[in-house]
Amino acid sequence: GGMESPLFVLGGVSAVLALGSGRHLLAGTLAACTCLVRPEGVLLCVILFVALMMQRERAHLGRDLVRFALPIVVIGAVSVAILTRTYGTPIPQSVLAKSAMGQGDPLSQSVSRVRTILAQSFLPHVALLPLLPFVVAGAWLALRRKAPVRWFSMWALAITASYLVARPHTWGWYYCVPLTAWTVWLGLGVASALEWCAARTSPSLSKLVASLGPACVAVIAMVAAAVAGRRFRSPIEERVYVPLQEWARATSERDPHARILASDIGAIGWAWKGTVLDSEGLVWPAALELVQPDAMIAREMPEYVLLVAERPRLRHFQSNHELFGRYEPVARFNATGVTKLDPTVNDVPIEWSQDYIAYRRR
Repeated sequence: GGMESPLFVLGGVSAVLALGSGRHLLAGTLAACTCLVRPEGVLLCVILFVALMMQRERAHLGRDLVRFALPIVVIGAVSVAILTRTYGTPIPQSVLAKSAMGQGDPLSQSVSRVRTILAQSFLPHVALLPLLPFVVAGAWLALRRKAPVRWFSMWALAITASYLVARPHTWGWYYCVPLTAWTVWLGLGVASALEWCAARTSPSLSKLVASLGPACVAVIAMVAAAVAGRRFRSPIEERVYVPLQEWARATSERDPHARILASDIGAIGWAWKGTVLDSEGLVWPAALELVQPDAMIAREMPEYVLLVAERPRLRHFQSNHELFGRYEPVARFNATGVTKLDPTVNDVPIEWSQDYIAYRRR
C-alpha cells in the first residue's frame, strides 16, 4: 500500500537476525532506526536488550550491551532533539491525534477495540479459523527456540499486548508485525505436523518431508494466496481511489489555490494541488481543538469538503442547516457502487467504510 509497515517489519527482522549472529552494534542501529519508522519499535529495543541480559555467555556481556545500546541512545537523542526543535515536542502529531480519538460510551468502545485488536492480530478473517491450531502450535515452538524467531515472536506479542493495554484507535496496517509472526507460526506448525506424520511412516518419507516439506508448503501457500487475490479482488481501488484521485487532480488543477477538508488524506494528498486540511488532526493540530468536521468547516470555510459517509459525521453536517446549505454535493466514491449524492443519515452506515462524498462551496 505504499505505507511504512513493510519497512517496519524489515527493520525488525534485520535487527533480530543481526543480534542472532552476534553483530551487536548493527543490531542496535537497526533497532533504533526501526523506532523512527513506528513508535512500537521501542518494544523491540527493550526485548532485544533483555535477551542480551539473559544470555548464558557472560564473559563479554558488558561489551555486548554497550555496543547494542550505544546506537539506540545516540540515534534516539538526535531524533528527539530534531523533533523538539522543529515541532516543539518529540511526540508525533499523529500519535497525539490518535490518542484523542474517542466517541460514545467508553466501556462499549473499549470492548469493541479489544475485540478488534485480538481479531486483527490472530484471526483477521474467519476463513483462517481452520489454520489457527497450527498457528498456536507454531507460536509455542517459536517461543521455545533461542533464536531470532523467538525474539521476533515476543515483539509481535508485545505489540498486541500494548494495544490491549492502551486500546488506541487502530487500523489494519498496525498489525503487520503480528501477522508476519502469525505467518511464521503457521509455517512452524505445519512443518511440525508434517514431520510428526512422516515420522510414523517410512524413514525415506520422513527424510523427503524434512527436505522438501517446507518448500512445498510455501509454494502451496503462495499459490493459494495468488488464486484468492485474483478470485476475490477488492473493488476499492477501481471504485474509490482511482476516481477519487482523478477528481481531485482535475478539480485542483482548475483551482490550484482551493482548500479541501478531508478525513482520509492519503489518496487526496497525492493528487490535490492546493491545501489539504486534515480533519483527523494527524497533520493539522487545530483539528483536535474543533473535534467535529462541521466546526472545522464553519471556521475555515474551505472551497471543498471530502466527508466520510458515516452516520455521526453526516448527522453533524446536515443538522447545521445554514452551514450545510452553503455546500453542494458534487461527487461520491463508494466501494459498493452507490452514487446517490444526497443520502439521508439512515442511508449510510453507522461506522467508517470506504464511502466518501465530495462537497463544493456554493
